[in-house]
Amino acid sequence: MMKFFRKYTKELLALFMALLMIVFVGGPALQSILEPSGDRLVGRSRLGDITYTHQQAALGTTQILERLGLSWQRLFGVGEPLTTTDWILLTREAQQLGTQRTPAAAKSMLGTQLPPDRVAEVARSFRIKPDRVLEALGEFTSVREAARAVAASTVLSEAEVRNAARKTLEKVRVQAVVLPASAFVDDEAEFTADQIQTQFEAYKERKPGQGLEFGYYVPPQVKVQYVKIDRDAIAERVGVANLESKARKYFDEHRQTDPAFQKPPEQKTPESEEDEPAPDKPKEDSPYLDWDDAKEIAKGIVRKKYAIEATERIADWLIPYLSQDWMDIPRGEDGYKATPGEVRSLEHYSAVLKNIPEAIAFPGAVSIHTTDFFSSDSADDVPGIGKAVFAPPRGVRQKLAISAFRNKGVVPTVPGKEGVNMADYLAMFQTSAQPLTDPDGNIYVFRVIDVRDEHAPTAVDEVRDRVVADLRLLQGYDFAKARAEGLLTCIDPGLKAAFESDAELTALKESLAGIIFGFFTPPPFPRTESFAKPKGAGTYVPHLGLLPANVIDEVFDLQYAIDKVQVVELKDRATVLVVEWLEAVPGKQYEFEAARQKLVNDITESRSQGAISAWLDPANIRARNEFQSDLER
Repeated sequence: MMKFFRKYTKELLALFMALLMIVFVGGPALQSILEPSGDRLVGRSRLGDITYTHQQAALGTTQILERLGLSWQRLFGVGEPLTTTDWILLTREAQQLGTQRTPAAAKSMLGTQLPPDRVAEVARSFRIKPDRVLEALGEFTSVREAARAVAASTVLSEAEVRNAARKTLEKVRVQAVVLPASAFVDDEAEFTADQIQTQFEAYKERKPGQGLEFGYYVPPQVKVQYVKIDRDAIAERVGVANLESKARKYFDEHRQTDPAFQKPPEQKTPESEEDEPAPDKPKEDSPYLDWDDAKEIAKGIVRKKYAIEATERIADWLIPYLSQDWMDIPRGEDGYKATPGEVRSLEHYSAVLKNIPEAIAFPGAVSIHTTDFFSSDSADDVPGIGKAVFAPPRGVRQKLAISAFRNKGVVPTVPGKEGVNMADYLAMFQTSAQPLTDPDGNIYVFRVIDVRDEHAPTAVDEVRDRVVADLRLLQGYDFAKARAEGLLTCIDPGLKAAFESDAELTALKESLAGIIFGFFTPPPFPRTESFAKPKGAGTYVPHLGLLPANVIDEVFDLQYAIDKVQVVELKDRATVLVVEWLEAVPGKQYEFEAARQKLVNDITESRSQGAISAWLDPANIRARNEFQSDLER
């Protein structure tokens, strides 16, 4: 051994010096690699350091909250999503503010915001004790209460209350002429290729908005494969015991209420033309069919009632069967389940339909169809399924335009907002658990099989019809504006007289149906209806519609103008107004006293929402806690 060291002394010394240099230069990095990950520093804040261990604990908490269906990233459904670092800082602030809640106190949420058995279900799914779930629930409650406590700290002054009263109680009386562009659109107007191309180039990169907010960005489109369960086909084959007696019972109970039993017009005899009946025969003037004529109609109605139950039985079997392949697949970080390979086949539905039990099957009643690509705007026009809706016994009805677009191909990540049901968002090829029913009673079970991403069109031909329609609307708007300005030239007798003296406008008013057009005298209106509304939301004025806050201010300011008449352009509605100021209507003291408490509540609520939004803003959270990431130092 000594002989070895003597022989390689220089080499060993060089190796030793190299190791010393590595330790000297790369010591901190080497230490960070070799030290336990739980002690690794992530960042510093005024409320203490944040380590890797803290982040792992916060990650576990937030995963529990997500499984509970609680949106920790957007606590009140607003603002930018929080990160685990933000969550750690918020929980420490809650502790500092004294709003920290124990797991026992968190139980108060059960039964009111969460089902009582939800804690046990989540605990089993994570293989943890229920107390850990309650601990996460306690953190959630603590942070929410801290945000509310900060929002409740705002105090209103008397001057602020009186200024708000002036805006809600002081009103203005006007008269106006409403000239929507749609009233002046020429559906036959043609445009040159240059005009069409110029319009296209100006707005091809924009998404369409309201009114004159043109845009030709093509929205996402989906292709749907669906199973149609045909009620009428089942009605032709469904067996109904004692059909005639059930039909007669239905006829007797609904003869005068079901339109199907009314006589056709050609069978109804006007009373003046009826012959006098024989003395021993009652006068027959009933507008309803008798049993002999109504028998087959009544049988058909009963068959359809039984057919509805049969279609529902098929759907109730089909949806659980189709969901079996997805049962054991967990949701990924994006909130969606990974699509099983065998489900991707377009023949999947065909294979499944072969397994429908004979006891509920009807030949020719079930068929498979595939739609063309369609957008949410055109979903209602899709043949058959487009008119169908999901109508639960309680809750909101959902159309295809909503259900088919809650899909991974359209929404890459399931929204983390509070109140969002993750089960409503489906992976590609995943069958919806919400069957749609059309007005004829047919049921549709569907899945999205392909998606086209939203994109800017490369050529005008892709959106030519929209471009031409917009050019016609713009032309109509220019006509409306010209007519509005024309009214100003003969305003001396007043706006009403000026409008009524224009024969073309008055004739146009008479010819229009379903369009707000012409001269109106709305009731006096305030600057704002309520401070509970978002800032700048505008005010709804009868006959004039929703007017933006800046337009309302302009109308009030006419009080101080020499000319009391003004043309107002509402481009977001493609409408032009001619407004004539008549008088200001000041608020009364008794109105102020009656409205005072509501004003205070509305302003407080508005401020609270703003304060909560600011408190939970990730940038503000890190700034007020002086957080500095260890990577930035």
